[in-house]
Amino acid sequence: MRSRMRVFLLLLLLAVSPVTFATGVDESLLQMLYLRNFIDYTTWPDQRRPRVLTLMDASGLKPAITAMQRQHAFAIPTIRYCTTIDCAKASDILFISRRYQNSAALLAALEGSHTLTVSSQPGFIDRGGMIGMVRRNRRLQFEVNLRAVKAARLHISAELLQMASRVIGNDTP
Repeated sequence: MRSRMRVFLLLLLLAVSPVTFATGVDESLLQMLYLRNFIDYTTWPDQRRPRVLTLMDASGLKPAITAMQRQHAFAIPTIRYCTTIDCAKASDILFISRRYQNSAALLAALEGSHTLTVSSQPGFIDRGGMIGMVRRNRRLQFEVNLRAVKAARLHISAELLQMASRVIGNDTP
């Protein structure tokens, strides 16, 4: 729990401080820190911990994941690196890289599943993704599509939603 709180506080500090990409902060490590908090502050329908993280076309994130695993800051039993839709279907969390070209088909294939979808692609939440990481003023921020989250029967904590730079789809009960 203390480790979880430390990571949450680190993200909070990064969200409100003038840390920029120009200061040498590794963007991939920052994305993985965000991803870890998205996992920690999301509840799956059966209250279980997520078991499978899939990174779509994101092999460049491997050093950041490895560094976090060494520090025991990323406790996901299975981490997969995929490039096909079929590979991604059995995921609890799916990170779709900016360069992945088929995200619309991937999101359609996951419809009805309990997979938390996260991406650094521009406009990701507007196309049905759940959490989008965006750069604004040389800072990494995130946006949430609450309608997509609810459709997957996931729950994102109010604390995390308050940190989002934009939340859409909050009009559904």
